Amino acid sequence: MLGIRPTGNKAQMQVIEIITAGLVLLAAMNFVAQLSAPLSPPSQSYVQLDKLGTSTMATLDHLPSDQGYSSLLDEYLSTGQVGKVTDLLNLTLNVTTSYNLYLYPAGYDAEPMLLFSSGGSIGEASTAHYPCVMSEGPSLYDISTGSYVAVSPGLHDLLLLLWYEPRTGVAF
Repeated sequence: MLGIRPTGNKAQMQVIEIITAGLVLLAAMNFVAQLSAPLSPPSQSYVQLDKLGTSTMATLDHLPSDQGYSSLLDEYLSTGQVGKVTDLLNLTLNVTTSYNLYLYPAGYDAEPMLLFSSGGSIGEASTAHYPCVMSEGPSLYDISTGSYVAVSPGLHDLLLLLWYEPRTGVAF
C-alpha cells in the first residue's frame, strides 16, 4: 500500500458534524427567540376600558351647564364639586369597573392630585387622559396628601385610571 487511506468514512463524519452543528445552531436561535418574545398586546377589554374612559370624560365635557360655565365638567371642577363628577362616572361606568380620578394641574413641576379613589388593589389598568379647561380656580381635596390644594384656572389634564374590580370608594 502506498500510504493512501480510504476517505469514505471521513466524509460521512463531516456530513454528520455539519448536520449536528446546524441543529445546534437552530436550537440556539429558537431559544433566543423564545427569551426575547415581544410582550403581548393589551387585551381587548382594556382597550375598551380606555375608549370608555375617554368617551365618558368627553360626554361630561359636552353636557351643557346652566350656570354659565363652558360645560358640566367645567362647572363641577371649577366649583370643587368632585362628588358630582364621580356620581356621573358611577352612573356611566359598569359597577365592576373601579377607577381613580387624578388632576394634573398645569405646569411642569405640578404633582398630580388624587381626587377620587374607588379603593381596592389596582391590577392591570387602563388610563384615559382628557384635557380639562377650568374657568375658576377652586380648592380641591387631594386624597393622597389629605389636604385642600388651590388650583389655578386654565388647562389641566384629567386622568381616569380604570381597572376591573367592584367599586367600594366614596367621593369627598
